[in-house]
Amino acid sequence: RGVSGRKTFVLTIGDDNGFSEILKRDSLIQCASLSYVATPKEISNITKRLKDVDQLVIALTDVKKISNAKKARKSQKVIHFINELCSKKDPLLVFFGSPYAIDALKNYSKLTTIVIAYQDNSTVQEECAKILLGEYGFSGKLPVSIDKVRVAGCGLKSSYPTQDVQKCSMPIAPIVLSG
Repeated sequence: RGVSGRKTFVLTIGDDNGFSEILKRDSLIQCASLSYVATPKEISNITKRLKDVDQLVIALTDVKKISNAKKARKSQKVIHFINELCSKKDPLLVFFGSPYAIDALKNYSKLTTIVIAYQDNSTVQEECAKILLGEYGFSGKLPVSIDKVRVAGCGLKSSYPTQDVQKCSMPIAPIVLSG
């Protein structure tokens, strides 16, 4: 499911290295960001902005902060917020990091679509945003299993525009860009 042409809210958690700037090309897309140590007030402000959107995209960057137990303790409020959004809104989750780190999110298995981008740098973030806007197609398969449904070899393939997607049983789109 592409994000273009729908009232979409993009929430980047962590460092935004160009992801939301590319997505802002579409006038229907609103963007905001939170740090992993956001305050309850910052989380509340984001919650208020989510009421009238058709689609939510959550982009998680710097995922080591949630997969590392010591760092994750500092991020518990934000992790809880992400889990809550995943259980209520069925966001498109864009995960910039190792698929092994996704276990830090309890409700990710309920999501319809997950993009695993593997790397977290400005090039990967910008190219992933262009794919979400439907600027060009993509393909990818998981090299590892992350749960019982999203097994190694599962993935998505699309042609331009990205609305033409051939799906496996549970959509997941690993995007591997070599630097």
